[in-house]
Amino acid sequence: MHALRLGFQGVEFLSTGRLTLPMHGPDRNACMDVRLGKWSLSKIVSEIEKIEGKLDSLLGSSLFRRRPIIQRSIVSWLRLTVSTGGRSNPAEHTRPHPNRPAD
Repeated sequence: MHALRLGFQGVEFLSTGRLTLPMHGPDRNACMDVRLGKWSLSKIVSEIEKIEGKLDSLLGSSLFRRRPIIQRSIVSWLRLTVSTGGRSNPAEHTRPHPNRPAD
């Protein structure tokens, strides 16, 4: 859910230069559906891949394209977040969450 949320927020931020908190609308509903277990893992992965494509496209045309240091930082952070399932420490990716059953 966190990787999906951060992806949605990254798209909003790169599109508008703003971040709306709390989330609302279809993006929030999608995150809540994931949290409630209404989405399959394959649907979650597919949505994250779509968002990654949007982020790549936006990074080429966003406010930050003339600021490569900021762009690289955002890309690195988003890729790390998506690849680790929202965990901030990549080493945690290999360990199951203590309160969640293994897949």
